[in-house]
Amino acid sequence: MRSPIRFGICGLGRFGVVHGHFFSENRARYQPVAFCDLDVARAVAAAEKFGGTAYADFASFLANPELELAIIATPSLEHARNAEQALTAGKTVLLEKPIGVTAADYTL
Repeated sequence: MRSPIRFGICGLGRFGVVHGHFFSENRARYQPVAFCDLDVARAVAAAEKFGGTAYADFASFLANPELELAIIATPSLEHARNAEQALTAGKTVLLEKPIGVTAADYTL
């Protein structure tokens, strides 16, 4: 059997929490390791609920060596920049729509 994919979520508003529930339901396939939000209380609550480490800083979140899959659920204006940072950090990215809000965002 394959090892579970170790995931983290950045952006723990409504959709980020939905992703947390979905991915945490199947522990044989997915293992939560990191949760990030500018509101540190949200990150702590998610880490306590699903398991993993809480972050208020995106760079620290991406530096977590266990993190394989970064789920980006930040506000739309941040999507392209956050995805580029996560990809540069060597992470696989699941990005909410839209990837960006301007034509420049699509040239990553």
